[in-house]
Amino acid sequence: MTEQKKSFDDLDAVKALVEALEKFNDEERIRIIRWACERLGTKYSAVENKEKLIGNKITDQQELEREKKIEGVRNIKAFIENKDPKNDTHFSAVVAYYYRFEAPENERKESITSQDLNEAARLAQRPRLKEPAKTLHNAYRQSGLLDQVAHGKYKINTVGENLVAMVLPSDDSRSTTNRKTNSRRIKNKGKTKRK
Repeated sequence: MTEQKKSFDDLDAVKALVEALEKFNDEERIRIIRWACERLGTKYSAVENKEKLIGNKITDQQELEREKKIEGVRNIKAFIENKDPKNDTHFSAVVAYYYRFEAPENERKESITSQDLNEAARLAQRPRLKEPAKTLHNAYRQSGLLDQVAHGKYKINTVGENLVAMVLPSDDSRSTTNRKTNSRRIKNKGKTKRK
């Protein structure tokens, strides 16, 4: 009996993928492939270094930094070290972001609790928070980085996402302070006194 050829084999898939990605630049291609892998539940660790993609030589130090960034996606300790939060509320936003977007699929959570915060501190080898529930509440009420979804449960909001994804790590604490002040102003602007 002869073996029947698959109607769509690996090479056909590669050809279709290449045709679909031809219109995009290298950075967009990596992002699209990563998203597709996430959608399919497939593990994928791409070299997301522009210099590597365009064929430039990179130093050993750059290679170590690249590996640290890739590891940060899979490992909360490396992710927290990479983001380098300067205070406890930023730490809580980093932890919430990690569990919502960066953790392996089987560890992802929409919201975190004080236990999650303490566990993250332990895994990251940081000092444990004295009052993790209060830290989460402050990140919600004062800093506007988290939203409360239930008693003791908080999820990262767009302000927190922007802080973690765009600002951290940052040496410019002034700009972070301005963002917190602005987010509080926006939050309080909609509130009016009732008689």
